[in-house]
Amino acid sequence: MVQGSPKSEPRPTSKANERAAKMALIAILIDIKTMCSFNPQSAIRVPKYYESSGFTLLEVMIATAIISIALVAALGSQSQSVSLANEAKFTTTVVFLAQGKMAEFEAKDAESLISDAGDFGEDFPGYRWESEVSDVTVEGFEAVSDYVKKIALTLYWGEGDKYQYRLNYYRFVTK
Repeated sequence: MVQGSPKSEPRPTSKANERAAKMALIAILIDIKTMCSFNPQSAIRVPKYYESSGFTLLEVMIATAIISIALVAALGSQSQSVSLANEAKFTTTVVFLAQGKMAEFEAKDAESLISDAGDFGEDFPGYRWESEVSDVTVEGFEAVSDYVKKIALTLYWGEGDKYQYRLNYYRFVTK
């Protein structure tokens, strides 16, 4: 027995099957025609859903992400500039207040130099100061040490003493 590929016999088609096949082909062609339009400039068929004027979900999500990143950067920059402005205000003001307080210590006589603390009144609310007066010992120069006082002045501003300024001043005093 010789084996080979079986030949397929053409199936008899009925008129109803032919008619159903033609109707299906027409439906497919109508669907293709409604989905596509002809662009004469490029001679390329472009699906109609690409011609819509709306945005896709992906485009909206990408745009939202870009705007979010830009806003976070802008708000961070704004917060940092406010912090830097407060620090600049403190630095500018505290230098003049320290200079005035040191001038008061310079004007006092040696016996009235004591450690003290206080504030700057209603003119500078939130600013306060502390001073610590101590003797200075210089090894090998004990005779000179009796004539030198160290005045450590610290100025504070803000909640929890967030901003501090410390100044050490050495004053020659006579006995």
